[in-house]
Amino acid sequence: MFVKSERTTFGVVVMSGGEAKKRNKVVSGGSSEIAKLFMDKDAKKRYDSFIVKRPLLIERGVYLDELVGRVDSLEILRARKWEPLCDVNVDDKTYVELVKFFYANVHEYNENELTFKTLVMKKSITISPDLISNILKIDRPDILENFIVFLYSSKEQAPEMATVIQRICIGSVSWENEKSKIAHIDLTPTYRMINRIVACNIHLRGHIVEIGYDTAQLLYTIAEREVIIDLPHYIFNNVRETSTVEDGRPCLPFSILVSKILKHNGVEFQQNDIFIYPINPLDMGILNKSVGAILGVKRGKRVKQATAVPQVMGSQAGTSQVGSNAGISEG
Repeated sequence: MFVKSERTTFGVVVMSGGEAKKRNKVVSGGSSEIAKLFMDKDAKKRYDSFIVKRPLLIERGVYLDELVGRVDSLEILRARKWEPLCDVNVDDKTYVELVKFFYANVHEYNENELTFKTLVMKKSITISPDLISNILKIDRPDILENFIVFLYSSKEQAPEMATVIQRICIGSVSWENEKSKIAHIDLTPTYRMINRIVACNIHLRGHIVEIGYDTAQLLYTIAEREVIIDLPHYIFNNVRETSTVEDGRPCLPFSILVSKILKHNGVEFQQNDIFIYPINPLDMGILNKSVGAILGVKRGKRVKQATAVPQVMGSQAGTSQVGSNAGISEG
């Protein structure tokens, strides 16, 4: 049987050739199908032009016992009451096409009320930091409404980069300008762990090999406990801003969070719907592995399909094993 593969940052979503054709027929179908999937023709055009081509980034749980012996990292998470970020539920699934419909249909951003709307399977959903707080079970801090969530309330309050490097790096690391990068291996053990957690669940990235200016300041600020961070607001901004970018093909983040939001709002997940493909979350047992292992399967290596259930397998960002449901060949 011919197998068509849709590649993502984390591997391959496998479907039969017949299923792929049926899915494409639905997504490109008549006006009734388009009305079911998209809020208007502009959303359909946005989906076709760039959303459908984007790979997904999937959150990964962190077992708290992975942090035993890494006292600083564990204390930082507990001080901020961010332990729910570490929750691992092998039943959590993301639905590839529904996540893409979510991003394609984002509209009506209200800056004063901090909300935007989207449409999935004819259901209109209002997204807000409070909703994300409820889904993640992470409280928002009691702060002023006009607080700018990214690191500090103004750029002037951000620390000098020399201060950041001195705190988060081992030894002497040079920093020429805001476009410079810091290697993950140059971070202290505490900040290496924080970097992995950030890349997995806060500011999702497809790798941890190096970090830039904004991420370096974020790592520093997370460990500065007196600095308030409204994490649900931060994630809200990340999701909204991703939906507006039409160039560079950035990945679509927070796939599991989006799927939970859809389920919370009554969107039905039917396993026989041809455009829904469940993907298991990635096992963060990889936290104890080397950077090379974190990178996972090398380019050009075949990803093995261990079961008939379509899944996203580990790739650039990490090896994926959930129970016995996933298999990977590493070179």
